[in-house]
Amino acid sequence: MMDCEIAEDGEVYIEDADIIAETTLDDEDLPDCSDEDDEYDEQADFDEDLGDSIYKFTGHTSGVFALACSPTNPLLVATGGGDDRGFLWKIGQGDWGAELGGHKDTVTSIAFSSDGQFVASGGFDSVVNVWDASGNFKCKLEVPVPDEKMKKKAPPTGGFEWVSWHPTDHVVLAGSNDFSFFGKTNDFSAGMWGLNTGAFTELSGHRGSITCGDFTPDGKTICTGSSDLTLRIWSSETGDPIYVVGGNICKFFRLIFHFFPCAATGGEDEKLVIWDLERSSPRSICNLESEVTCLTWIGTSKYVAAGCADGDIVIWDGLSGDNVKTFRGHSECIESLSVSCNQDFLVSGSASASGDATDSHGTARVFEIAGFR
Repeated sequence: MMDCEIAEDGEVYIEDADIIAETTLDDEDLPDCSDEDDEYDEQADFDEDLGDSIYKFTGHTSGVFALACSPTNPLLVATGGGDDRGFLWKIGQGDWGAELGGHKDTVTSIAFSSDGQFVASGGFDSVVNVWDASGNFKCKLEVPVPDEKMKKKAPPTGGFEWVSWHPTDHVVLAGSNDFSFFGKTNDFSAGMWGLNTGAFTELSGHRGSITCGDFTPDGKTICTGSSDLTLRIWSSETGDPIYVVGGNICKFFRLIFHFFPCAATGGEDEKLVIWDLERSSPRSICNLESEVTCLTWIGTSKYVAAGCADGDIVIWDGLSGDNVKTFRGHSECIESLSVSCNQDFLVSGSASASGDATDSHGTARVFEIAGFR
């Protein structure tokens, strides 16, 4: 029997005299990796697939064209895609989800009401569906037709591409870049519905596709951007036009307001423009390497996130115009961005691999942004 020395810390030491022989092992003699090592390698590959993101939602079977984070639940996200479906899901909780069905064509836009009670989804089927935050269907919003004669002659054309809510009321604003009401020629419209009253208001006047629209933070006015190279300001109470901002404005993809008197626009000219609303002039112009397809301010901070056609997400300082961070992980065009209510997460949705809404599938990814509050 060998004599072993046991140290105070419990370690066992073998004396040199107890060694019988020494054998040198080649790499071929080493045992195969254990199952535990295999699991580690798989996790490493999974992390590489995530890129800079920390979580990926893959419930859609085609491109993810719209998403929104709940204003009251930091983990709740709503998405819509080319599979004609919407989903409610929670960050990091793959076992929880609710499908938002009912659309007959691509779900192109989705948004929570300011109090988090409702979700509105707009689609190319020319309707807006409203759900509660648990995924229960509430109502369908459509453009009212004045009379049966008009309905048969010239129904609304196109489909809804963007949807937004009033900042304090249950009022929905929606429009499209290919939408006119009742067959009007060279007249492009947006629509506004009151959930509580059922009232519908038409915003008519643009002479080109209305590519974006939203309420100002105080809810008193509406701003819409169009390919007719104008921004139009409307009364949210009456729907009447107030004034028009024209000039060398590019074709808009997105328009977003901030709590301080600034707005951000981006488009196919590969520029992000921060506007001083008090002076109606650019505050800074940021040059990117790809088209700007979506924008969002990071809460009330000075930072704005720009989603790009090349799959990158770029964070800019809205005051200085500096590029402070680029997130990567998507391989296709970024279609939508949203920030969680606690400003810990930036959620993004991408197109399908081929750009065809019916082919392959896109993803929604989650990035940590706590450092940009």
